[in-house]
Amino acid sequence: MRGVFHPGFIFHHRNTVNGTHLGRVLIEHITERGDYNFETGEVDGGGYEPIYRGAARIQKVAFPTNRDIPEDAAKLQRMRICIGFDENELIPGSFNVSVNDRITVLANESDPEKVGDTYYVHGDESSSNAWERVLTAQNNMKQA
Repeated sequence: MRGVFHPGFIFHHRNTVNGTHLGRVLIEHITERGDYNFETGEVDGGGYEPIYRGAARIQKVAFPTNRDIPEDAAKLQRMRICIGFDENELIPGSFNVSVNDRITVLANESDPEKVGDTYYVHGDESSSNAWERVLTAQNNMKQA
């Protein structure tokens, strides 16, 4: 099957797509699970190893959703985080992102109030581009 675009189109315009990555994030791979402390609302323990630091596109996916189970109520905000392999300041080339890896917003000029926000990878990484990953994440701290 032949499309309307030249086979090299996606690589030629890779820099254009990367140019939409106006935020900066740090992604850390979970190495040891922590325990959620219901009294403090924080995660005790746990360990992480940095695997990505660099440019990203950060977008809300939908309105926040509530999980209204009385013993474990939570408000979840799904996010889409797009990253490019060429923009990783820590590891050159391809790398794996896994469910529960932590994403921290380092910079976001268009929404500075989001700097410092933390999200956790919720689903499998995906993309039809071999040089970019699209991550689905959420900000439920109980996931750590």
